[in-house]
Amino acid sequence: MFIFSNPLPALAINLRLVAFFIKFSSMINLLLIIIPLYFSIMTMVWFCFLSFMLTSPKLNFLFKQYDDQIEKISSTFLVFIGLLIIFNIFYVN
Repeated sequence: MFIFSNPLPALAINLRLVAFFIKFSSMINLLLIIIPLYFSIMTMVWFCFLSFMLTSPKLNFLFKQYDDQIEKISSTFLVFIGLLIIFNIFYVN
């Protein structure tokens, strides 16, 4: 663990560690750029898709037709998630 907290002594005697830390740090920097970019693009695509689906006249007819079933299923799902959170707070920790 000492190498990760203070890598300078180990880097001074081992050139393979220099290559590893350079490669590892560049990979982390690349991931710090790619992951937020990916999530922002996927969020934009999701909301464009969602707005298209909710404003389409043919699909709007289906949503109006099955509105009660959709509401019951989604409310049951949200209550289940709430109970799961309460269970995790009191019994898991």
